[in-house]
Amino acid sequence: MFKLDDCVYYMATLGLKKVTDTYNKTFIKYGATRVQWIALYYIKKSQGIRQMDLADMMESQETTIARLINRMEKNRLIEKQHDPQDGRAVKLYCTDQGNELFKELLPVCKNFFKNITTDISKEDLDTFKNVLDKLVENSMNHLI
Repeated sequence: MFKLDDCVYYMATLGLKKVTDTYNKTFIKYGATRVQWIALYYIKKSQGIRQMDLADMMESQETTIARLINRMEKNRLIEKQHDPQDGRAVKLYCTDQGNELFKELLPVCKNFFKNITTDISKEDLDTFKNVLDKLVENSMNHLI
């Protein structure tokens, strides 16, 4: 008989929710959110990233990213510039304030990862990543 509590998807969802909630609480102390951090990370990593490419990287709807970007721009973390080669496209850049927040949050992120992976061997983490990749691949190949 099927038992929901033994379903890998359900277990992963619950586990991820708990880790995500803790991650969010960590960033809120710094006046940011987990989603803002992820966006800031990609924008910092790829100065001039197009808004639609950020949406792809974050696997999010462009309208959702547009709202996030507008909030981040209002908070002076990023600035938008129109792409001179494509007037419809918007490129994103970190402001000085965004760069400062990035510098402040990067060690927080590293420390969070270190704390949640304490007592987990590299081999176990590699296995976890491989299994997760396979679950994602299988879910994409076997839509019901």
